[in-house]
Amino acid sequence: MVTLAGGCTALILNEGVTRAPAYAFASLLEAGTFVQWCLAHTEELRSVAEATTRHGRLQDFRFAIEGNHVYLIFDFTTGDASGQNMVTIAT
Repeated sequence: MVTLAGGCTALILNEGVTRAPAYAFASLLEAGTFVQWCLAHTEELRSVAEATTRHGRLQDFRFAIEGNHVYLIFDFTTGDASGQNMVTIAT
C-alpha cells in the first residue's frame, strides 16, 4: 500500500541499544559518590565494556537518580548486529 501511495521517507535520529542496570545505596550521599566515581572513570568503563565484544561500542552513558537509587544508562552501537546479548554482556 505504501508503494502505491508514492512511497515514504524515514529519518533516523538515534540508533543504538540501551541497558540500564540499577544500583541501590544506603543514602543519597553514597549514590552521588557512585556517580562521581563513574564520571572519573569514564574511559575505564568504556574500555572494559568494549573488551567484551568486537562490534559493540559504548557511545555514551548517563544517569537517572531516584532517591538512593542510581540507574546507569549505557548507550551502545552494535554494527550490523541486533546486539541484545552483546550489550547485556558488555554492561
